[in-house]
Amino acid sequence: MQAPGGVEIQAEYPVCMAGPGGTLLVGFIDLLVVRDGEVVVLDFKTDAPPPAGTSIAAYPDYRRQLELYVEALRASGLLDERGVRAGLVFTGSGEVLWA
Repeated sequence: MQAPGGVEIQAEYPVCMAGPGGTLLVGFIDLLVVRDGEVVVLDFKTDAPPPAGTSIAAYPDYRRQLELYVEALRASGLLDERGVRAGLVFTGSGEVLWA
């Protein structure tokens, strides 16, 4: 979907890439925002919101999930010269923990 200002927004964006031992890794990025110079990857979590001051390091499995999404986007060539930010959005509070 093209949003105002030339921003591209995609929900449930499919990604895949080669994994270890010839496996295929497949996933869906909950929300992908592509704009000039930047790609934003957001993954929604329904877990209880984290306490104030919590970093993404408290969620190593989710952090790895974001890393794999970014790796898949790099492998696809979508990122080009763009920077990338990835974060977890906790739906109970709207708080984002950035990787």
